[in-house]
Amino acid sequence: MKYVVHGTRRLAMGHGHIANIWARQPQTAHGAAALLAQAYPGRFVLGLGVGYPLQAEGTGREFGSPLATMRDYRSRMDGPTWPPAPDVAYPRIIGANGPKMLALAGEIADGALPAGLPPEFTAQARQVLGPDKLLVVGVSVVDADRDRARSTARERVSASLGRPSYAATIARLGYPDQDIAEVSDPLVDAIVGHGDRPRS
Repeated sequence: MKYVVHGTRRLAMGHGHIANIWARQPQTAHGAAALLAQAYPGRFVLGLGVGYPLQAEGTGREFGSPLATMRDYRSRMDGPTWPPAPDVAYPRIIGANGPKMLALAGEIADGALPAGLPPEFTAQARQVLGPDKLLVVGVSVVDADRDRARSTARERVSASLGRPSYAATIARLGYPDQDIAEVSDPLVDAIVGHGDRPRS
């Protein structure tokens, strides 16, 4: 990411893949983020995500409550670092694909990054966050050939629906059980961008 920022003039960079909080201590994350923010003022956004239980287990820690874990991590980011981190501000957003994490993002962060969800969730996220918070939306885009792309897109959506929390979010948006079970074309089209070439 450092090289992409260095090679551009106005692009504001955030993590396309949210930084998993199990991978580094909060003070370490803050120190690194502050260095980037100092080097590229106004162009860096730090995204944080609580991830999944397996990621916590891989570090020898318990996953616990995602909300409590994220709240604690965000709080400890402001603790002292050694060497001292640069005294610069930078936006911090939270990966939030569920209503509770979204509400927490509005409370303790500068915004949220929902990813891999239909536009209906984006509209709801803006209502929850209010007009002044950052709302960065992660969108998957695949091949422009509609027939070929839909197969690839369906694989991605199917994998996401294997996570109960993700499937529950889709259900709350009003998609029928049958659409979710079959990974229907309308559901795939709403979640993954693909196929903009006109048919001949």
